[in-house]
Amino acid sequence: MALPPGDEDIDYNGFRLEIRRFGSGWRVLIYDLESFVSFEKIPNTRQYGERNKVIAEAKALVDHHRASQ
Repeated sequence: MALPPGDEDIDYNGFRLEIRRFGSGWRVLIYDLESFVSFEKIPNTRQYGERNKVIAEAKALVDHHRASQ
């Protein structure tokens, strides 16, 4: 899939994390690799410098989801 500049997809533990610009900051949509429906909770920030923080939050949500299965 072609992404706009500055956007990125990361495969993490069987999930796809879609990092997207969100106003002046970032958000991360989380998808099971076999689904087109994202997690209900969407980590986000309005601060440009907190990109890695929201990616870490998304990874923690995936880890929690996998541990609860």
